Amino acid sequence: MVRHLEIDRDPILEIIKATFPEVEKGTITSNIFADRAILTPMNDDVDMVNSVLIEQFPGNKVIYKSFDAMLNDTCNIYQSEFVNKLCPGGMSPHELVLKKDCPVILLRNIMPSDGLCNGTRLICKIFQPNVIVCEISVGQYKGKTVFLHRATLRPPTNSRYPFTFERKQFPIKLCFAMTINKSQGQTLNQVSVYLPRPCFAHGQLYVALSRATKAKNVVFYTMKPPEGYHVNSVRNVVSFDILKYSKAV
Repeated sequence: MVRHLEIDRDPILEIIKATFPEVEKGTITSNIFADRAILTPMNDDVDMVNSVLIEQFPGNKVIYKSFDAMLNDTCNIYQSEFVNKLCPGGMSPHELVLKKDCPVILLRNIMPSDGLCNGTRLICKIFQPNVIVCEISVGQYKGKTVFLHRATLRPPTNSRYPFTFERKQFPIKLCFAMTINKSQGQTLNQVSVYLPRPCFAHGQLYVALSRATKAKNVVFYTMKPPEGYHVNSVRNVVSFDILKYSKAV
């Protein structure tokens, strides 16, 4: 199903209300976040959705700030305040805002034998200054209590920053929403795909369509297509050069 976003409405609030109506009603249970998610191509849109939802989520906020350090800036060109604002894919934000029973996703392989793998979804339960007690919300280890500590994180090699820095922070992010790439391997009962712009990589649309157990439980939220396109359509990125060399076209 494709739903077109109205220009005069806040698209994020519209999607949140449709995907997690329990947040507005105040009838939240942890299992709804194991079964549903909002997917979108870009990290910036993910962070925006998550920041709106954590504000609406009941409970008191707990904020963990990271310790950022430059590794090759001998002239001190880049100030710490600037580095704090950076949050490339695969890294936790400088300011991690959490609440009890909010869903998070693990960003590193910590102990795969105990279910703590990159992409594992958890529910936050107890907050301590240097430890977060969580409960695994999906998979074979669902319901298991785990203890998370801060880890040293570095941006991926393809981030193309002209400098290198590292961040000591809990290796998790909120996951009311997640990127389509990060959702690979996840199985959900209900998926809302937010497309403020078309998917920018070949295969992303397929991944988003494949996350739900049933096709009828996938809803796309996108801008109205240009005149001449089918009303229930979205753009799919295809590399015609690759198809040409493979003699597929």
